[in-house]
Amino acid sequence: WKHREVVASAAAVIEEDLHRGGPVRTRTTLARFGAIHPGFVTMLSTDDSGLLTLAYPAFNGEGKAILDQDARVHNRDYFLEPRRTGAAYVSGIFRGRGFGTEPIVAISAPVRGPHGAFAGIVEG
Repeated sequence: WKHREVVASAAAVIEEDLHRGGPVRTRTTLARFGAIHPGFVTMLSTDDSGLLTLAYPAFNGEGKAILDQDARVHNRDYFLEPRRTGAAYVSGIFRGRGFGTEPIVAISAPVRGPHGAFAGIVEG
């Protein structure tokens, strides 16, 4: 449950920034929440199309910047389900693809824009 709370809290901070019309504090937000709860391998945020907008940590296991790779998660359940349902999502166990291949569970929460439209997700 703690992991779900952390992801939902990070999504709420990003939503607040979107609603204010100011710059999104995503990198700071993800780094802060990642540090508070070190049980996450990564924390990611996307736009409404599934394009990664931020990743914490910023580099994968090979030292490549995640955002420089035009990485998309548009076909992953942890993106599709929150977009479809508007609710948080906890995946089944699957093999990672960006930070190694160890078994992981993704927890994601939708981010809503100023008018309530789907604006992306936060995933950890």
